[in-house]
Amino acid sequence: MKSSSCATSFTSGTFIWVAAAFVALTAVGPAIAEIWGVKTQGPFSQPPSTLFRFDEDGGTPTVVGEIALEGLPVDVDGLAVDAEGAIYAFVPGDASGQLVIIDPVTAAASPVGMLSGREIRGATFTETGELIGVDMFESALVQVDPTTGQQMGLAVPLTLDGEPFSVGSGTDLAIDRSGVAVLSDGTLEIYEVNLETGAVTLLLEDAEPGEDGIQLYGAGVAFSTQPADQRLFLFDVNGDDDVFAYALEEPFERVLVYANIISSYNAGRGDLASFPSVPVAVPDGHGEAPERPRLLPNFPNPFNPHTTITFSVPSNEHVKIAVIDLAGRHLATLTDRDYAAGSYSVSWDGLDKRGRAMPSGTYLVRLKSRSGVEARKVMLAR
Repeated sequence: MKSSSCATSFTSGTFIWVAAAFVALTAVGPAIAEIWGVKTQGPFSQPPSTLFRFDEDGGTPTVVGEIALEGLPVDVDGLAVDAEGAIYAFVPGDASGQLVIIDPVTAAASPVGMLSGREIRGATFTETGELIGVDMFESALVQVDPTTGQQMGLAVPLTLDGEPFSVGSGTDLAIDRSGVAVLSDGTLEIYEVNLETGAVTLLLEDAEPGEDGIQLYGAGVAFSTQPADQRLFLFDVNGDDDVFAYALEEPFERVLVYANIISSYNAGRGDLASFPSVPVAVPDGHGEAPERPRLLPNFPNPFNPHTTITFSVPSNEHVKIAVIDLAGRHLATLTDRDYAAGSYSVSWDGLDKRGRAMPSGTYLVRLKSRSGVEARKVMLAR
């Protein structure tokens, strides 16, 4: 990992990071140690935004490419990654925002739906699958349906000490694996936020300049993805586009992770997103979790019209993989037979069992074996 030789500590508010959930764990689920980011053109945040990713454990970051919607370059914000690795973002507009899904290989964006009267500048998925965004117009939390792009329920205004709390264009939202949500206000103040009430509490304020001597402007935040790691990554877009990490324990040191990660241009807006893996507990005295057939992320996702589903079988076993809709209705069977130990893949062409093309939307690929059932979301974007 590229890092500075020194660390910077900063002041913090009253906040205890929830660590008790990790104490009794004897095994954890697999994690993808990767964080995604977007960066707009500087200095006035013109389109297109550029999609990039970096491995939190080090290595050269990857610039995927410029984001285009229906062939046209677009500016996006409110980047969010769900538990299946699908990348969502919002295209801002004068009186509405559009939710899109971004292809992680080509950076091409596919439309999901319009969100009228909102300007989403930060977003994240909760551990239970809700998509929560921060509306800059009203300084409020908004739940968005990831299948339609429509608002769900009422907006929740942000408040600080009972008074209205305003956010700007540099705000972002992130949730750690214990369910703690934080809000960045751009000016390098980071708050804990209650997603139900909208109440924010100051956690830390970093007044130290960055490596370039310029005051930081944190336009994006994301938590580390690995269960054993507790860091909050921050994307500074004031001056050089640096990525820093904060240790989430006193004295909350700041370390430079990537210097000028998008070197082709600076300033403008930016965002980060990750989905921290949730540890899987194994009861004491029961040893390691039993091996069973596992369903791996499909690729590509979103797809049109073909996607490949990979799965692993640890020992001889009968495996059935089917596609169902969100209401549980069976659409197609992809395989239903015995397998020897090994890794395999099947494909789905977006058709149901009668050969009819299914419409754009979210579906479930479900693997059943004698060891249990596992399902993953897949997104068809025609």
